[in-house]
Amino acid sequence: MRPIKIEFQAFGPYVGKETVDFEAISEKGLFLICGKTGYGKTVILDAMTFALYGKSSGNGRDDFEAMRCTNADPDTSTYVSFEFEADSKYYKFERRLEKKRKNYAASYNISKMDETGNWQPMLENAKDKALTEKATELIGLDYKQFRQVIILPQGQFEKLLTSNSEDKEQILGSIFGEEKWQKIADKFYEKAERCKSELRAVRDRINNSLAEEECNSINELELLLESKKASEKELDEKYNETDYDKLAKQQQEILSLAKRFGDLHKAEEKVNELSLKKEKRNGWEKSAKDAKRAEKVRSLIEDCRKNEALYDQRKLEEADAEKNKELKRKASEMAANELKKLTEKESSVEEYKKTKILYEGKRNDYDGLDELEKELEIKNTEAEASKRNEDEAKKQLTEYEQ
Repeated sequence: MRPIKIEFQAFGPYVGKETVDFEAISEKGLFLICGKTGYGKTVILDAMTFALYGKSSGNGRDDFEAMRCTNADPDTSTYVSFEFEADSKYYKFERRLEKKRKNYAASYNISKMDETGNWQPMLENAKDKALTEKATELIGLDYKQFRQVIILPQGQFEKLLTSNSEDKEQILGSIFGEEKWQKIADKFYEKAERCKSELRAVRDRINNSLAEEECNSINELELLLESKKASEKELDEKYNETDYDKLAKQQQEILSLAKRFGDLHKAEEKVNELSLKKEKRNGWEKSAKDAKRAEKVRSLIEDCRKNEALYDQRKLEEADAEKNKELKRKASEMAANELKKLTEKESSVEEYKKTKILYEGKRNDYDGLDELEKELEIKNTEAEASKRNEDEAKKQLTEYEQ
């Protein structure tokens, strides 16, 4: 980043509008901002830092309204505007504080210079956080790193020197663009790892070849290779000296002879197969004769089994007949008892009839005779039912006796 111009108004101890053109004062190279304590040197750095990050360069006030000059007219706007160059491109960050009725309202803007030299806004309705993030993106430093590297407030250089290695590495890496060099280094490391892997693969192949040939070194393998080449040469010479037409004719004769022997072996196998079939046929004939003899015995055995089954059936029927005889005997006894009871009930009915006749003669003499008559009717009904039961019992008794 290279500062171009800083402009501020009603900011810090400055009541009016102030402008510092860094390009004009840096024509001869380095320049120095100097003055007595309290002359407002640090405010210039505060304005730069405030325009980018919304914070002062030191550990003092970070609120925009707190940075407003107390001696300024209430209607005068407070603002900071910082122009700088980054990667050969020009940018301008602005932060304003303007009075709205009773209170002050902040507004923000980021502009970029186009090819014609005019400023073009980069964000619509920019916010405080958006300016800070954009400044970090364009400059490559966050607020803390910007203070340590670019601003370096009084007494803070010692902090940079005494900071831990991790902080120093991060800061210096941001300053010198360490990221792109790290990418290049990563590429070298990747290539080196690939070369190592290829070398290990070659060594493994060599070791496998040595193990297959039972050699301990490449020299032994080369000697083995030379010996095999010599053997190959010797075989080639023998090949060239051999009369292969004669060998082919001999092999043909051997094959024809083997074919004749093969036909003989097949005939022998056929004879053996027929002999086995003849033995099987003799066995089948013997089995057939045995089967005819067994057929006669089988019919006798079947008749015997049928008679045994009939005998068992008859025994079961006899047992069932005994059980039925006993049941019918008991049923006959029960019928006789039932008949006896019915006979006794019949005599009772006769008594009831006599009583009815007696009561009918004396009906006029006794009260409640109607009740007795109803009871008599019930008894008569029971007597008739008993009579029917008696008849049914007699009928069953007759059937059982038969």
